Amino acid sequence: MNITARNRQKDIFTAEFFRWNRQRLAEKTQGGLIVLSAYDLMQKTSDMASPFLQEANFWYLTGIEEPGWHLVYDGTNDTALLVQPKLSEVERIFGGEPDTAAILARSGAKEVIPEENFEPFLRSLAKKHSTVYGLKLEKQEFVLNPAPKAQWGRLERLFSKVLDCSSELTKLRAIKQSLELEAIQQAVDLTVSAFEHARTKLAHCQYEFQLEAEFGYMFRMHNADHAYDPIVAAGANACTLHYGKNTDKIYKNQPILCDIGARKQYYTADITRVFVKGTLNHEQQAIYDALAKAQQQIIALIKPGLPLTEYAKSVDALLLEALHECQLVGSAATRDDLYKYMPHAISHGLGIDVHDHLGRPRYFEPGMVVTVEPGFYMNEKGYGFRIEDDIAVTETGSRNLSVKLSTEVLSV
Repeated sequence: MNITARNRQKDIFTAEFFRWNRQRLAEKTQGGLIVLSAYDLMQKTSDMASPFLQEANFWYLTGIEEPGWHLVYDGTNDTALLVQPKLSEVERIFGGEPDTAAILARSGAKEVIPEENFEPFLRSLAKKHSTVYGLKLEKQEFVLNPAPKAQWGRLERLFSKVLDCSSELTKLRAIKQSLELEAIQQAVDLTVSAFEHARTKLAHCQYEFQLEAEFGYMFRMHNADHAYDPIVAAGANACTLHYGKNTDKIYKNQPILCDIGARKQYYTADITRVFVKGTLNHEQQAIYDALAKAQQQIIALIKPGLPLTEYAKSVDALLLEALHECQLVGSAATRDDLYKYMPHAISHGLGIDVHDHLGRPRYFEPGMVVTVEPGFYMNEKGYGFRIEDDIAVTETGSRNLSVKLSTEVLSV
């Protein structure tokens, strides 16, 4: 079964989508018992929470966008139960009461129980199930939200065996359903419109943050948010791959790298283009043109069944050829020489997470959505270029979701 894109209301995701995702996970876990946690609110300042974004797997299975909830799903009888967090009087007054009926209806779960009944309920389940599936998230270079780890510890206390279902979920999420592709396209289309809008305002932008504000304006006007911290990097700032200060002055004839994407209906876009107030010089234009040509050649490689190892080798060859055309490397240059100019991956998955994990596949498969984002960073010259589009793998090849946005330098 593949949920079709027939539902055209504002929120295209209904209980049918989340129920179907749970059923597919049950197949992969042989009907096992699955217990997952939403993220908790995290502190921003002494008495203020950071903006909340739900843990991607939990949203994928429930559609719940609020913190503190839990899912208990029995795959043997396709029964989902939700655990509602207990709120203090202060939380209720300042944050409001959750619409429990709406949450239950959206998720397609059978019932909701209060948090105080959660552990007794798990104890009763442990008498029938020796094994339970949870989610053991990998630590990144930053501190993880504590809720999933706390949930994992609780399961270890109560059940004989706890298994991690993150691999099964990753493989499910890697292949996008029709509704997911529609949501990604909505995010991409909005991002394309935001780039076109920002171009019309560029002449009046004296600082990076002013250009950034034009994107944020477009997103909020369409009930969307930034999918990640926007990068508006003028001149040498583009050589810092995740530059995010966006505070420097913009000068005439200076390249401005903008890496920005909208999040809409919980799915993301990720697009990069280069702006300039004026024109690039001859050398810059030549390097940019070579990069743009290589990017289109790389996109043309993508098709179902193409091994990722072969893709990586072809990408390296095309980018080295581009650098050679610009006389930046010799004809015998190697991957190490390429790394000096492009020290990041050419592609990543795209979906609920802007870096959606593809599950370490051996080859491209229909339904995958990936970025293609080659870049040349001229550290010694004080500028950098990157061009990024969002590509859906189809049954016969690929489709550029962001093709409507020109890859030429966006100049005024």
